Amino acid sequence: MKSKLKKLGRWSALPAIALLAALMLYNGILNPGFFKKATFATFLLSSTPLVCVVIGICTCKIVGGIDISLGNLLSLINVTMAVLFTNTELPAAVILLIGLGIGLAGGLLNGICIGILRVNPLLATFATSSVFWGLALWILPTPGGYGVPYAMAKFVNKMVFGVVPMSLLLVALLTIIWLLYMKSVHGVAIYGIGGNEQSAYVSGMDVARSKVLAHLFGGFCAFIGALVTTGLICSGDPNIGAEFGLKAVTAVVIGGVALCGGEGDVWGALAGGYFLSTILIAIISSNVSTFAQNFANYAIMIAGLVLTIVIKLVMEYTRTHNKNVRRGRRNEEPRQKLLYPI
Repeated sequence: MKSKLKKLGRWSALPAIALLAALMLYNGILNPGFFKKATFATFLLSSTPLVCVVIGICTCKIVGGIDISLGNLLSLINVTMAVLFTNTELPAAVILLIGLGIGLAGGLLNGICIGILRVNPLLATFATSSVFWGLALWILPTPGGYGVPYAMAKFVNKMVFGVVPMSLLLVALLTIIWLLYMKSVHGVAIYGIGGNEQSAYVSGMDVARSKVLAHLFGGFCAFIGALVTTGLICSGDPNIGAEFGLKAVTAVVIGGVALCGGEGDVWGALAGGYFLSTILIAIISSNVSTFAQNFANYAIMIAGLVLTIVIKLVMEYTRTHNKNVRRGRRNEEPRQKLLYPI
C-alpha cells in the first residue's frame, strides 16, 4: 500500500513540474538575465515565504483537510518579531524562539479545532485566520518595526559556500523534515486518513493525533516563512501574508495534491509554489499596469489549475485503460489454451 501511494504521488507531481519547466523557460527567454546567479538567487529568496506556506498546506491537504490561516499566521509572527526587535533589548535567539512558539501555538490551535473538536477544516482555519490577522493588526496597525537588525537580512541573503542561497537551504530543510516524517508511521497514517478517514479509524489509526501533528508542522512552516520575510523586508507588515492562503492552496492543487486528500507529495507542492512565483516574475517583467498584473496573475493561476486537473484526468484514464487491457489479456490466455491446445 505504501509503495502504491508513493507511486501515485510521483505521477501526480508531473504536470506541475512540466508547467514549472515550461514557464521558467519562457521567463528565461523573456528576461535573458533570469538564470544569472544573482538574479536567480533573488527569485528563490522572494519565493521562499510562499513556498514555506505551500509545504505546510500540502501536509494538511494530504490528511484530508485544509489550512487557509498559515498566511496570516506568518504575518502575526513577522510583526511580533519586528516589534520585539524594535522595542525591546531581548536577544535575537529569544525573539526567534518566541516566533517559533507563536507558529507552533497557531498550528496546535488549528489541530485541536480540526482533529479533536472535529470542526470543519475550512471553517476552523477561516476563523483562526481572522484571529491571527486581527492580532497582527493590533500589534502593528501599519507597516513598521524598522528596528530589525541587519544581521537578519544578511542571514537570509547569505550564499552558503558562495553558491547555494540560504533561502534554498531553508526550503530544503523543510522538505527533508517532510520526507522523513512521511516515511514514519505517522506519515503513512496521514495518507491513510486522507484516503479514507473512517477506514483509518477502524484500523486503529489515531486520527486526531495525526491531524494535530500535520497542523503543527504547518505552524512550523509558517515560522520559517516569517523568518525569511522579516529578513527580506527588515520590518513588520500585518498584511504581508494575506494573499498567501489562496495562492498556496492553488499551488498545492496545481502540484497534484488531491482535493479530498490521500494523494500527492512535497515535490508537486514545491513545483506549484515556484510556478506561481515564476508567474509573478514574468508578469512584472512585461511592464503592464497593476490591474493587468493582478488580472493576468489570477487568470494564469486558474488556467494552470484547470490544465493540471485535465492532465490528471487524462493520466488517470490512461492508467485505468492500460490496467483493464492487461487484465483482459490475462483473462483471455486460459481460453486460448483450451481452444487451441498445443
